[in-house]
Amino acid sequence: MVAALLLLSLLALAACAAAPPADDAEAVAEFAAINDPMEPTNRALYDVNAELDQKLLGPLATGYRWGVPAAARDGIHNALRNASSPVDLVNHLAQGKPCRAGDTLLRLIINSTFGLGGLIDVAKKMGIPSRETDFGITLGVWGVPPGPYLYMPLLSSSNVRDLAGSGLDLAADPWSWVASGKVFDDADWGRLGMYVVDTSDRWLDRVQEINRTSLDPYVTYRSMYRQYRSHAVERAREADDGVVCGDVP
Repeated sequence: MVAALLLLSLLALAACAAAPPADDAEAVAEFAAINDPMEPTNRALYDVNAELDQKLLGPLATGYRWGVPAAARDGIHNALRNASSPVDLVNHLAQGKPCRAGDTLLRLIINSTFGLGGLIDVAKKMGIPSRETDFGITLGVWGVPPGPYLYMPLLSSSNVRDLAGSGLDLAADPWSWVASGKVFDDADWGRLGMYVVDTSDRWLDRVQEINRTSLDPYVTYRSMYRQYRSHAVERAREADDGVVCGDVP
């Protein structure tokens, strides 16, 4: 699936936004800073996603909130985060963060056992924080530039680096190479479905607020995504401060 989306993004280069004249230095600098050469295609895909969100994901999240108590929704979110801990662990090691990797491994063991498969975040109550990460961030730590902004079907905001990182995250997920057979496949699709519902629930209020107040939601989402990912990469580059290793300067 990731390969297909990457192919789609490459084909979309044919629908790039026109660059400003070379003699307009200010416009050229702004075009480079925005780094959205495929804006016409990206906006078209954003419109598709916006329609999908309005007709399907938004009502689904609203129904989920109405039908499932907050405590149960938190438990489902905790279990989903716990299931993704192995990917976090691999990335912390790849980023050269052994203490954060130790925290992640300890959280996985504690929450998978005493936390009933991750439904209860026992590790958090013990003072062991959750540090989410991914291969897009890892590539950023390694010095790979983000590349052009992309708006991908279903995946929402992304860029070339993060799209490649998504493929690596899938490869690092134990469910993608250990489990096999119909039961495991159904469980994997079920986890994906619950992830979509959980993410829609967590973002519902913010999405509605942006869509209601922003003059151009597409630009708002693009700016938010860039700032968030840039900050995430910078945080990953900071000195390790994992609980397992103690406070490391």
